[in-house]
Amino acid sequence: RQYMERLWKEICALPLEHRKALLFNLQDSAGGDIQLFDFLGIATIPQIALALEIEPVAFAEIWKRLPLDDAAIGLDLGLSRQDVANRRSSARKRLARKMKEFEYGNK
Repeated sequence: RQYMERLWKEICALPLEHRKALLFNLQDSAGGDIQLFDFLGIATIPQIALALEIEPVAFAEIWKRLPLDDAAIGLDLGLSRQDVANRRSSARKRLARKMKEFEYGNK
């Protein structure tokens, strides 16, 4: 739980375009996705909407369609699919670095 709380804090520190590119398409091979933050009580749906700078009612509609593909995210951000993928990649690299620092700091 502590790891996930720290991960959420680091996600919220990302630039908005990086947050959206990451969270709108958050999925992994184990089936984890953006809903995990709500499920674990780390961030409620309205808190996630706030982090994405989206009105909660509008985000509730987006929530039903998650994960979004890069073309849909690009439309929201005014970016190409490749630019969305680049921002998500950059976000993942930054988060990996920050979480590695967090893990070493807690040993």
